[in-house]
Amino acid sequence: MRKIISFAVAAMLLGALLASAVSADILWSDNFDNGVFNEYDWQTNGTAFYIENGGPTNSPHLEGWAEAVVQQTSYGENAPAPRVYGPSFAVKCDTWFYDDGGNGAEEHWVALWWADHFEDNIGLDVDRIVYMVRCTYETRKVEIIAHGENGGSDYFDGDHILSEWQIPDSVELEMDPASPTVFNLGMRVNGTQIDGFFNGQKVVSATAPVIHQFKCPLLFWNGGCWTGFDNWVVSTPDYNLFNETAAPVVNPVDPGANNGGGNGGSTEPETYIVTDTDAEGNVVTSIETRERANTGSGSGSGGAVTGDVAVTVAVVMILSLGAAVVVKKIASR
Repeated sequence: MRKIISFAVAAMLLGALLASAVSADILWSDNFDNGVFNEYDWQTNGTAFYIENGGPTNSPHLEGWAEAVVQQTSYGENAPAPRVYGPSFAVKCDTWFYDDGGNGAEEHWVALWWADHFEDNIGLDVDRIVYMVRCTYETRKVEIIAHGENGGSDYFDGDHILSEWQIPDSVELEMDPASPTVFNLGMRVNGTQIDGFFNGQKVVSATAPVIHQFKCPLLFWNGGCWTGFDNWVVSTPDYNLFNETAAPVVNPVDPGANNGGGNGGSTEPETYIVTDTDAEGNVVTSIETRERANTGSGSGSGGAVTGDVAVTVAVVMILSLGAAVVVKKIASR
């Protein structure tokens, strides 16, 4: 009997194998325990953040007053070890509110910041969408904020709250110069899925309209406070950084679709694995290539490479299986 196994079926059979090849891991962490504000990891020029010992974590950490607006990870050609990430990653840190900084602002907040750049350029005057996971002291809310800049304003014109969560009254959140509440703030970008975490719990989620292939530095953003942060950790999106019930699965990013790709309904070859039984009852396995319509989803070269690898692995394994069946039948005669 003739059987045809398409690439999709082969991919399903080998999904676990291929998934295991992806290395879920911590990419970088900094707990500042050596008391050094390292220029290899952080943009140290022009920042108003500084190393302070002790404090609510009883260890060295970074802190700053209201004028310490952002602390960026290192980037650029002159960075000894650029700390740029995208299109998928996860990040978290411990943070707190010491004081309102005396700036008279109505709201005070801290946030984790990342920008989806539409081209390989980290400058300010570029097309991008900025995403923040923000915690505001006065409103006791955790939010995902999106802001379009230049070409990104086609998606978001100004600030948009994509998702928000009210911190329950039972959860302590104190602004106190002597003993502030330390909480953990986290952000994960996984494909077009953006999640925000508070004390290790996923509390907000949103779907980005587009995610591109370029990397960007990460920022700790201070919204007018005297604040600090510690225990900074960046990982791959499938690393279980937030101790969830199950480790997340990597969501694919489609570079062709995100960057105007797509083949407009053209055709492309699809590989099939065909098994048949010969006159002697042996299983014979072969490979056929057929043309199939491209729906124009624009998988791009990255998707094609992934597909080719999957087909190759599937072919090798199934051909080996077919050969083993033949040998077994011959040996049993």
